[in-house]
Amino acid sequence: MNTKVDTINILVVLWSVFFVLDILYIYLRKNGLILLGIFNIFIFYYFIFIYFGSLILLLKFDTFSVEILGMVNDKTLRILVFLTTIFFLFAIMAALLADYIFGIKKDILIKWIKKDIISFSPNNDKFIIIPIIFFFLMSIIIFIYYLSKIPLIPILGVFLNIGPMRLRAEAVGDLFEGKIWWYRYFYLNIPIFLSFVIIIEGFQNKSYLLRLLRFLLILYCFFINIFDVQKAPLLFYLFFLFLIYHYIHKKNVKINFKNILMYTIMALSLLTTMYIYFMGRDFSIAIVEGFHRVFTGQLQGLYGIIENFTNRPLYGRTLPPFLLKVFGLDFYNLDKEMKLYIHKYINPNSSIIGLAPTVYFGEVYANFGLIACFLSMFLIPFILRSIDCLFIKRIDKSSLSIGLYIYMMWHYKNLVLGRLSPFIFDISVVLILFIYFILLLIKNFINLLKHRREPHE
Repeated sequence: MNTKVDTINILVVLWSVFFVLDILYIYLRKNGLILLGIFNIFIFYYFIFIYFGSLILLLKFDTFSVEILGMVNDKTLRILVFLTTIFFLFAIMAALLADYIFGIKKDILIKWIKKDIISFSPNNDKFIIIPIIFFFLMSIIIFIYYLSKIPLIPILGVFLNIGPMRLRAEAVGDLFEGKIWWYRYFYLNIPIFLSFVIIIEGFQNKSYLLRLLRFLLILYCFFINIFDVQKAPLLFYLFFLFLIYHYIHKKNVKINFKNILMYTIMALSLLTTMYIYFMGRDFSIAIVEGFHRVFTGQLQGLYGIIENFTNRPLYGRTLPPFLLKVFGLDFYNLDKEMKLYIHKYINPNSSIIGLAPTVYFGEVYANFGLIACFLSMFLIPFILRSIDCLFIKRIDKSSLSIGLYIYMMWHYKNLVLGRLSPFIFDISVVLILFIYFILLLIKNFINLLKHRREPHE
């Protein structure tokens, strides 16, 4: 097993770094150093969890990937770095094209953040809070019903020493009987959206009812992001709370590196603590596995895809099963098969296997090859930036609309962390938009009644 770093790998890394820095400079010079936005968050996550990790793998700095998983094939790693690097060219071209089509310029973007995001208008209406409470209670009821289908809440296994990882598999993994995502739409996605709305509203609306609701929603979202002993969801949620605080409460337009550094230190400390208490690791192993999880864990699937499907694509077999039935194709569980390929020590007949999800274009590469992969590198960023532009052009100055925008950032960052096919028929977004429009109709109806009463008062 070749674990040495040769000169070619170092040259590839140098080429990659200079190439990416040049591309990002072009984008940042036009748009400024602004983190807020669906596309910007997507690129930020991609840089940390995909691109930076690919360089670490090629330089063989991740001991877990090298010594435990054997991800040391130089040819595969160079292709991986090439794909993760060239993505920036397609993505930035797509974003600049979307900006040109929608007429978005740097001064327009900064003006929009100052005018419509930072200086929003609160709803100040208890009739908006009441339906939010209704949807929140509905989510809690569905979560309680979901809990009735699992033997024990996984995080309780940490304290009861029952084996939290098996409980996690029974709750959200291989051993759960049913389709977990249907429950997650309600017990996770809806409260996340509602919490963003209420937190933003609470910066200007100081009513006791709203403060109580904000506390309960944040507490619930904290629990729901950690109850299954997964580590990343809570850190991601905290990051978006930091974004809301930085941009909307503190009224900062550009990134404050001091705050980013403070969040990073806090996140890494929390991640290490979770590895120690959730996984039973000692401190040194927790550091190694935490480093692997953050920077290279999302590349296991892409590494396996390059080795397995470069010359024999799947031709769409990872698409949603209901769609495959129309064409008479069998579903191929890409994330599960890549987990088995990379983690060769796992018994394929084991009841607990897990998944190895990777960036969205990995699935495209596995199904349709390199050309389709390049097309997806352009198309998906173009769509994300276009959604940004639509919000910039159409968003109203309310906590409801800004909360929806923050939710879209939270949702679409998952394209960096998983397959593309769940986003083709995106029930989660449809559900949140449905709730958003219900709340918007109620808000507009109440405002209409108020205006009609004004002449008579």
